[in-house]
Amino acid sequence: ITVKFDATVQPDLPWFFEPMENKLKVRLGEIQDMKFKVENRSSDRVSGQAIPNIAPWQATPFFDKIECFCFRQQTLTGGESKEMPLRFVVSQDLPEGIEVLTLSYIFMKQKENTDKDKLAAK
Repeated sequence: ITVKFDATVQPDLPWFFEPMENKLKVRLGEIQDMKFKVENRSSDRVSGQAIPNIAPWQATPFFDKIECFCFRQQTLTGGESKEMPLRFVVSQDLPEGIEVLTLSYIFMKQKENTDKDKLAAK
């Protein structure tokens, strides 16, 4: 099957964000690795959180993110850029007729977690 990748950034987050490959041909049941590039285009330290979405939605239970930058908030210093890994597998149980999946991420600006915030959450 083909897995396509889409990357969006909310307007209030001064980041550039894109997949390093727009699509991959994958075999069901095989672990796949790819990367996304992110760059903070401001001079300030900024945190963001990537929210994933799978289309068509019927494929969501069959797409397993083993390692994903979306599992944690990301913080970049001013001008910093980095590559962020994604490791995933598409289940062999994917329903017939689904030939193309799209994994979309939207990066949203987040307030940085501080020790004070962590204590307040307890």
